[in-house]
Amino acid sequence: MFDLFDKSMAWQKFGRRIAEYLTIGLEERMVGLLLQSPEERYRSLLSSNRNKIIERVPQHYIANYLGITPVSMSRIRNRLLKK
Repeated sequence: MFDLFDKSMAWQKFGRRIAEYLTIGLEERMVGLLLQSPEERYRSLLSSNRNKIIERVPQHYIANYLGITPVSMSRIRNRLLKK
């Protein structure tokens, strides 16, 4: 990768864009964990374009990703289903 960066400015630009994309994603995730409630994080996950992934991944992994326990996630899901 570093050899490609040394050889071409186009590869440097590509590498920078990938790094920016990853940095923005990490920042959005951290802001969500700090400023959103668990229910808001779950709702935003449901409204994202990751529905097929959500269907395949076990619930305890999704709860871990959201920073909550599986029991809390179950309660949030039941509350949302009742609404």
